[in-house]
Amino acid sequence: AFAQREPFAADVALFVDERSVAYYRHQNLYRNMVGDTIAHMPKAGVTWDFYLLSDLTHEALPDYKLYVLLNAVDLTEDTRSALRAKARRNGARVLFMYAPGYAGENGLQPGKIQELTGFQVSVSEVPGPAAYSVLAGHPLVTGIDPSAELGAGDTLAPRPIITDTEAEAIARYADDAGVAIARKTVAGVDTYYCASVAMPVDLYRDIARAAGAHVWCETNDGIFTDGRHLAIHAATDGDKTVHLPGRKRVMDVVTGECIVPAGDTITRTMKAGETLFVELQDL
Repeated sequence: AFAQREPFAADVALFVDERSVAYYRHQNLYRNMVGDTIAHMPKAGVTWDFYLLSDLTHEALPDYKLYVLLNAVDLTEDTRSALRAKARRNGARVLFMYAPGYAGENGLQPGKIQELTGFQVSVSEVPGPAAYSVLAGHPLVTGIDPSAELGAGDTLAPRPIITDTEAEAIARYADDAGVAIARKTVAGVDTYYCASVAMPVDLYRDIARAAGAHVWCETNDGIFTDGRHLAIHAATDGDKTVHLPGRKRVMDVVTGECIVPAGDTITRTMKAGETLFVELQDL
């Protein structure tokens, strides 16, 4: 398989900033924002790549449909400029998490969050819940229970709260302190901001879909693919459907069986923990 590999770029790029790690206490909230996000992203059902934030300025970085900055509280101007240029070039979306740009040489500055994201925010030093609930009826959250408390279960301090009246609210904090997730067009770029530290994979999927990403699976099972080979790892018992980006011949890598002679979906009843590993062949 390695001999036949071709370059493959995913639809979504996640960035972790090695410079910003020093600004965070090692606690559950940071694990929620970075470690848990990376661990659960295969269940989002979209293709994604993982980078250090310093890679964002590299000439060889492919174009993506959605750029996600997980922990970038201290950004260089070169990184900011590269992000804006890449997003504008192909109409990509950008998603910021927690407190982007908040820290730097001059200490903690709430105004820097607005400068980077384009969203007006206030930052509360009073501990409050990191959890939030989505707004019922919002087109981005179909299938997500508006009564459910999402995100991390701990308290958050400092806690950014989105106060921008021009932004489209998507979720509010569990204590109704204000908007926790919102969307806004900033300098021509469709921008999302989650002021808390974690999002469910369903919401990552919906934002990626809105950005034009292909959704391979909707059932929160692990999806791994390089465009030629694909594995689905069942998180639960039940019927699984994988939507291919085009018509393919699908071969079971383990058994050699042709399970789809020509089609754009794979359907399978699977047990939790079972893995199907296939090759996607052009017709």
